[in-house]
Amino acid sequence: MIQKETIWFVRELNFDYFGMEQKKTIMFVEASNDMLPWFRRARKFEYRCVVCGTDGTKEMAREADAFYNASYFDRQKCIDIARKERVDGVIGGGD
Repeated sequence: MIQKETIWFVRELNFDYFGMEQKKTIMFVEASNDMLPWFRRARKFEYRCVVCGTDGTKEMAREADAFYNASYFDRQKCIDIARKERVDGVIGGGD
């Protein structure tokens, strides 16, 4: 079930605060089939999508601007990837 707060967060990311033309970057951590609708929504809003995961969907990995084989248990690796890719927001999966 999609939470109301998450929908608000995704909509707010579409707002361009300073009129910058550079695309915002969202990192999806521990990509799974549950995150596919959020991923597609971000792509629809023309966000740059970075996907991290060990068993992420092949579809997300194929459509992502960047894919990293990294588990969310390796916190430092995810932080390093976020810094390298200049991530503006993170969406995490989980149960």
